[in-house]
Amino acid sequence: MAFKKPRVATAAAGRAGDLKVVDELVLKSLAINPSLARGADPASALEELRAEITTTGPAQPSPARRATPSLGDRRQQTVHLFLEQKADDYCQVAAAFDARVAAVERERAAERDRAIDEIVGLITVILASGASAQELETTVNRFKPLLTQLEVSARDLVREAQRR
Repeated sequence: MAFKKPRVATAAAGRAGDLKVVDELVLKSLAINPSLARGADPASALEELRAEITTTGPAQPSPARRATPSLGDRRQQTVHLFLEQKADDYCQVAAAFDARVAAVERERAAERDRAIDEIVGLITVILASGASAQELETTVNRFKPLLTQLEVSARDLVREAQRR
């Protein structure tokens, strides 16, 4: 009478052979990419993987991998990423414009101060030559558009000239 090997033993032997092949593949993978071992030598990394497999059982697909985002979710994500990029781009351009505007405003203020200083200088010379302050104020008031642009009154210009 011939004895048959039990199927359980055959299945266990087949799994042992499969594990040997898997072990070889893992060792080759670790040799190619040592960072997968997380700092351990390949044999230790292999033992850790075996221990992890035996304690957790067969690998289950993660819920995140099973659930694919819906078309609506993907559209929202696309719009979100697009608008985020546009916001970043616009903020950079706006900051550049703001810097240029601030520079122009500084130039304008410097030119305004220079013009006022020159006008006051001329009024000072004319006052020193004997002209009356009232007469100069009336004359300067004829240039209202310039005074408006300079944000100053004729009276302020004449008073500043009298202080010098």
